[in-house]
Amino acid sequence: MNAHQLADKHGMMDRAEVDLLQACARQLPANPVVVNIGAGAGTSVVAILEVAPTAFIFSIDPKAVAEEAQALSGAGLDARRVVRLLGKSQAVGAYWPFPVDLCFVDGNHSDEAVTGDITVWKRQVRPGGFMLFHDYHHYNLPGLSPIVDKAMGDCERVGEARFLVAFRITEGSK
Repeated sequence: MNAHQLADKHGMMDRAEVDLLQACARQLPANPVVVNIGAGAGTSVVAILEVAPTAFIFSIDPKAVAEEAQALSGAGLDARRVVRLLGKSQAVGAYWPFPVDLCFVDGNHSDEAVTGDITVWKRQVRPGGFMLFHDYHHYNLPGLSPIVDKAMGDCERVGEARFLVAFRITEGSK
């Protein structure tokens, strides 16, 4: 099952959001490092690997989520390209050892958690890399968009689809 089919099945992302994520992933360098915060149904990791098969994805979630591994297997993608890190994303990122090319944020949506994810992960993303936030402008999460807008104001907004917004990290942004 490909990313569009997963989006149709689970409804957490839609096809336009998958397309935006894939458009960003297509621009990554060879062998990119990707951080995926919030495993969910695995739609995001499948979407990334479909267009960037040499990506190495660190998928962070506080609990084991079998659906992500099942989605990778069902899509015929190399599950060895995805490492699951169990824990809170801010704790995992606090001592992150290397630069990130793309960070997809779809974890805990509380104001505190989103602020923490941005604080910890934005500085890990290389200039020219991407940060994407799911559930942006979601009607159940009115506090999310202002937090993202304020924190990412020094970056280039490169796209928006339904509840997903994408930014390119610019030189000098913090």
